[in-house]
Amino acid sequence: MTKKSARSAAAGMLAAALCFVLYAANHPERSFPWPNGVTYALYAAYFAAAAVLLLAPFPDKR
Repeated sequence: MTKKSARSAAAGMLAAALCFVLYAANHPERSFPWPNGVTYALYAAYFAAAAVLLLAPFPDKR
C-alpha cells in the first residue's frame, strides 16, 4: 500500500466516523444490541486502524 492510498483510506475512515457521530447525535433512541464494552472496543479498533493508516511510515517505492 502506498503512502497516498493509505492516507486516502484513513481520510475516508475518519469522514465515515464523523458522519456516524453526527447521525448518532441526532438519533439518541438508536442503540446497539450488545454491551457498551463491546461498542467501545470496536470504536478503539476502528480509530487505531485509521491512526495506523494515517501515521505509519511507508517506504518509498522507487
